[in-house]
Amino acid sequence: MLLIFFNINYSLSDEELLVKNGFSTQSIPLKDITYITPTNTMLSAPALSLDRIEIGYKGGSVVISPKDKDGFYHAIHSRVPTLKTDSNGGLINN
Repeated sequence: MLLIFFNINYSLSDEELLVKNGFSTQSIPLKDITYITPTNTMLSAPALSLDRIEIGYKGGSVVISPKDKDGFYHAIHSRVPTLKTDSNGGLINN
């Protein structure tokens, strides 16, 4: 049963972010991302750490905790150059 909680994986292609959590997979088209911001929310999320980031996209948002946040930001920004750095260290689509 604990495998469900610890089997969290994020994968990034040129067109989408896949968030795999236990038995479910959420696909987020990169073109739909509107913001990425640091958060430490306690809300239930496919994230094992409280050092989290919230990804807003058309239709909702998801909170995740990639091991290498800087690398994750860079990987997203290189695929979605319309996202710009904002005042709190996140990315936003102007």
